[in-house]
Amino acid sequence: MKTITIKKIAIVVLGMAFVALANLGRAQTVIYTDNFDIPGITSLDGSDQTGRHTGLFATNVLGRCGGIQFTITSSNLNVFQTGGGSDGRMRFAASTNVSGTWDWASGSAGLVITTAGGAD
Repeated sequence: MKTITIKKIAIVVLGMAFVALANLGRAQTVIYTDNFDIPGITSLDGSDQTGRHTGLFATNVLGRCGGIQFTITSSNLNVFQTGGGSDGRMRFAASTNVSGTWDWASGSAGLVITTAGGAD
């Protein structure tokens, strides 16, 4: 292989790497956010979530506690750990069935995400 050809290949590879690096951390579509913009409250699950969400699934998904009840203070979600070391976790439920969990990957949700260009 000629030196000129190798240089051209190297330039193309470097160019592709720069393009890939420039796009890191840029989500294509907002799927779901919660701004936790409410006064201090002792229960995420019991909080009024009206108007706090944005994104493709703003009206379909509710944030819920998993394992330990979380609080919200000064628009910040407080994720706790019990004295025994059990971690709390955030889970998501359909707004129509808060006892279940939201399936991000299949059914209508998966189709909406794929159609919107995915998410990073």
